[in-house]
Amino acid sequence: MENSRKDWLTRIRKAHNAFSEISFATYHKTKLSPLLDDPKTTPKRKDVFKAFELSPFKKVKVVILGQDPYYQISGKIPYATGLAFALNPKAIKNTKLRTLKGGKSLRTILKAISIELGHPIPDSPTTDLEALAKEGVLLLNTALTTKHNLPKAHLKAWKRFTAATLLALNSRTEPVYFVLTCESAKAFAPLIQAPHKIFYNYKHPSRCWRISLSPKQREAEVHFFKDTKNRLRINWAIALSASTPAS
Repeated sequence: MENSRKDWLTRIRKAHNAFSEISFATYHKTKLSPLLDDPKTTPKRKDVFKAFELSPFKKVKVVILGQDPYYQISGKIPYATGLAFALNPKAIKNTKLRTLKGGKSLRTILKAISIELGHPIPDSPTTDLEALAKEGVLLLNTALTTKHNLPKAHLKAWKRFTAATLLALNSRTEPVYFVLTCESAKAFAPLIQAPHKIFYNYKHPSRCWRISLSPKQREAEVHFFKDTKNRLRINWAIALSASTPAS
């Protein structure tokens, strides 16, 4: 996982330096390091780059791009895990997802997968989404951090980093499927070039991803799941696994 993260950051640094008037080192030192060093930042520093650790660059097939991490904390445990839309099981233990205030986005995504595959959602599904990330689904937010109890706090600081990430992915010759789930993600659409594909340029999952889709949007959604399941061999059903009770 460490090697995967280092490989990603090398590629991101190279992509950043190709378009930016300031070096990646300077950008990181002046914009990102203060956020990473702030004890009020979530997720925990060790988890900030988890998406890059679990989804190696050359194995990424789908990118689901959200806004920023969950800002809630339970005691001293953050909801955010470093994977977009994933919830920290330790922060929400003994709480069913359907009753969880902070789990609306995850519930909506699991519902979309459930309907397409015809698989039910368990009462207590696995919420960390790590198995899905290992399938080649890069669960990325446009900002990798935020402040405790303050959404959107770090969006501007991470903008260059996210742009560099998408530009690095543009170097891939095989198509990568991008799911843009919110306005913040949609802003990066011009950076995604052929042969890569964009799907679901709709409302954020927390505001009901699947509600009121037009026939064209619904057709795109069906095609997305069919194509990524059959051609890219992504096992979406793994996201519907039941959580294992703590011993």
